[in-house]
Amino acid sequence: MTRSHETWREPAIVALRHVLRRLVRQTEKAGRSWSAGEGDESLHDYRVCMRRLRSVLRAFADDLVEGKPAARKFARRLGRAIRPTNAGRDAEVHVRWLDERLARALPRGVEAGLRRLRDELTEVTVDEDVPSPESVVKRFHKAASRFEHKWLDAPSKAGESPPVDAVQSPTLGQVAAKRLAELRQGLHRRVRMFTSVDQEDEAHQTRLAAKRLRYLLDPLQRIRPIVPGVAAVIQQLRRMQDLLGQLHDLQVLHDRIEKLLEREAAKWGREMLTRKAGIGRAPQSCRELAAAGKYVQRSQQRLFKQYQRQWGETRTSQLGGRVERLEWLMRERGSVREAADDATLSESATIADPTAEGRIADATGSQADSI
Repeated sequence: MTRSHETWREPAIVALRHVLRRLVRQTEKAGRSWSAGEGDESLHDYRVCMRRLRSVLRAFADDLVEGKPAARKFARRLGRAIRPTNAGRDAEVHVRWLDERLARALPRGVEAGLRRLRDELTEVTVDEDVPSPESVVKRFHKAASRFEHKWLDAPSKAGESPPVDAVQSPTLGQVAAKRLAELRQGLHRRVRMFTSVDQEDEAHQTRLAAKRLRYLLDPLQRIRPIVPGVAAVIQQLRRMQDLLGQLHDLQVLHDRIEKLLEREAAKWGREMLTRKAGIGRAPQSCRELAAAGKYVQRSQQRLFKQYQRQWGETRTSQLGGRVERLEWLMRERGSVREAADDATLSESATIADPTAEGRIADATGSQADSI
């Protein structure tokens, strides 16, 4: 789609229609790939597309004016469409992590506990009522069609853009800068609050804050003239998100071990109540699961130390400075200037086609900030 060189200076409500329409099309394409079973990463790509679209909807809902109710409802429906894929994704990640660890030399008790856990995960995955890809994709398509009918395609049906006062209404650049500032401040607050590996909720919220900021920047980097430095910030946020994601996965895995251990201990307790002899030693299953739980805890602690080294408050402040610079550049490009100032902008004004979903290609490496 060809756009004028004033994309950043367009009224936000006009420019966001194009951004959202493109994100919907990307998600539909990823959904078709997942339904067709095209590769092991197809579910990941589809989840990334839905989460990115949901993040943009939630961030810019207040700027869509009459489209706000439809955007909020669509975001809620997206959340419900994503939720059924969580269990399958978690089990897949946990089994992969366990297989990697079981390929190493481990103490006998730890190895036995991890094998027992893997067997349990496989059984749970088979037993759980996981919806088919077709049903999940159909649910998304239904929600997207409603959103397009109610708001996204409304101007095109009338044959014209919505009546927006270009002088009084904020531009895309101005609105994007404001939303980036809010998410940047939110991430900084979360990083300051997350100070211990035991703070599972804070770790989760910090990961979500990094993800929302990254997913908001992702479609903005495709708008030309490209704002220099966006690709580098996205790469940094992705590394932070990946590290916090690994930590979250281990926290979920440890919770599962605790539940299994409680189940085995309760079974043992019931047996002890019916025995006339002494209580005796804890069963082997409990000892093995306890050893596996301690092993996972040590892995969590190592990841948290790595996070502290790489993403302490100082490093996050540096990242925040880079995001602030992006805010300034977007605000400047979104300023309403005289036509004579247009020569300072790039001659190109196309919204670039995206690269493969879920993978950030550093196509603007020459413009990227050093990390």
